[in-house]
Order: sequence, then structure tokens, then C-alpha cells
Amino acid sequence: MKAHFYLLTLSIFITTTSNCQFTPMNIDFQGPGDQHFPAYISIVDASTVWLGVQSDGPYSRAVHTTDGGTTWLVDSIPANGTPIISSTFALDANTSFYVFTDNGSGGSIWKTTDGGMNWANKVTTQFSEPGGFANFYYGFDANEGIAVGDPTGGYFEIQRTTDGGDTWTRVDESFIPPIIPGEWGGTNVYSAVGDTIWFASGIPGPTAYSSRCFKSVDRGQHWTVSPVIADDLGWYELCFSTSRKEFYLTLARHNNSM
Repeated sequence: MKAHFYLLTLSIFITTTSNCQFTPMNIDFQGPGDQHFPAYISIVDASTVWLGVQSDGPYSRAVHTTDGGTTWLVDSIPANGTPIISSTFALDANTSFYVFTDNGSGGSIWKTTDGGMNWANKVTTQFSEPGGFANFYYGFDANEGIAVGDPTGGYFEIQRTTDGGDTWTRVDESFIPPIIPGEWGGTNVYSAVGDTIWFASGIPGPTAYSSRCFKSVDRGQHWTVSPVIADDLGWYELCFSTSRKEFYLTLARHNNSM
């Protein structure tokens, strides 16, 4: 996707009473850089939360807490070029995946297994074709997961791993619905329940754009698609509460300047 929606401020809220009062938890980003944008969040449990943070300049950071927000650890990720964060996904307090593009193209997926002390890029040639753009990673368990990117070669680039990102296999074009010309994917715009996962796309129009929802019920091996919304509306996020119902889509109006 060629547009990003950043959270300009972030608070981790902890419920203190039955009336749902909350307490903001502050983060010291510790430099370098003067501006820090918490863009994405992955919540493991009540104690462990990982944040994807974009900072001014070519800085890429992972920020996480293991004590419910009382203290935060800020780690630098050695992503090359001009890293722009697309997504973050955490398995536990030690293991997390961060997805970046290089100034809005290509893609790298960085993984830590020691709580952010060390990071390794888990992709090589993936998302490197013309038009490649890594949108998100999701792990069904410690070994099996998918990384979804914008269409390359005429269809969505969906990469599957069964060994925690050490190797990847692209889902064949025959198992993915054909794209509409100009269609793209959304950064971190997905939802998963059990073996089922959905992601949203954007479709340009003459004065506005519309969207579709892609769905897999077998951990990304095969896909179907449905139209979602009318023209002149876009998405920020989607969420399913079960594998079959209660679909929530946050909408906002946009112009066609993406």
C-alpha cells in the first residue's frame, strides 16, 4: 500500500475499575531522533505488548513491555536503507516480527527470539520484484505464518513459511483470486481467527476508490474474495470476532491522492 496511517500518540490503557477508567503509560524513546510515531501494536497478553515505531530519520525501532507498561525496552532494528514500518506481530515476550519497506517499496521481515537484543532479516528475494511492497506478517504458531504484499507478476504476493521464516514458498496464482487493475494491499490491515485470515485491498477509481476482502480458511494456502464497501470509502482496520461473523471495518473518506 502506498499510504500509511500513523498513531500520533499512544497510551497503553489499564482498566482500574468496573467503569473502565484507564491509566496512560508513558514511553521514553531515548533518541536518536526528535519525533516518534507508534504506528502498530501487537498485544500478547496483559503483561507483554510490542509496538512498531517510526522515528524521524532512517531509524527503525521495536518497543516492548513485559510488565504491563510499567517499563518499556527500546531496541533498534538494523533495517537497511530508509525503513518505513508496515506491521508488527509478536508471539511472546521473546519472539516478534517487524515488517519494513525501504522508502515505500520492497520489504524485509525482521525477527527476534531473545526479546529484541538481536534481529535477523528473514527474507531474501521476496517482495523484490517490480511493485513489491510487504504489507504484514502473521504467525499462526511459532513455525507457520504468512507474509502478504502488494501484487507482483499480476497477483498478490503471499509468502508462506512453515519454519518460523527460515524458508518461504509463494502461494501459486491459481489459488488466489485475480486482481483488479491497480489493486493494492493494506499495511497491517488484516484479521485472523484460528486457521482463518482476512486482509483488505484498495481499488482505484476515477474519483475515489473501493475495497475487497480476501479470505483464507487454511492458513493462507487457498483464497477467496468478496467486495466490501462502496466508492469513496477506505479502511483503517478490520477485525473478525469469530471465523464466520461479526465483521468490523473502520471507515474514513479519502481523496484519490494515494
